[in-house]
Amino acid sequence: MNKRKRLKDRKIIDDDPYLTKSKDHLRYLLYNQIKNVFVGSLSAIENKMGRDFPLYPQLRAEILRLGNNEVRKMHQILDSFNVEAASFVDEFDNQG
Repeated sequence: MNKRKRLKDRKIIDDDPYLTKSKDHLRYLLYNQIKNVFVGSLSAIENKMGRDFPLYPQLRAEILRLGNNEVRKMHQILDSFNVEAASFVDEFDNQG
């Protein structure tokens, strides 16, 4: 039986599937946003200048390195947060 708890009864549980799913979903969304920026940057450079100019390999490597560094930082930031999400609260006790 899956009973919904009142807000005052909800506690942070490390292995709570709802919280894990929420944090994992946020991680996935942020990762894709960061990835889209550096992949889009490479695409714009390739469209305007092509891949044949002499500095392209260095420029590509630098953009990918910067993007991957930001992804790693994002993971560290998310791991440092203790996130609790309340969803679908049936009751709210205003007495405390």
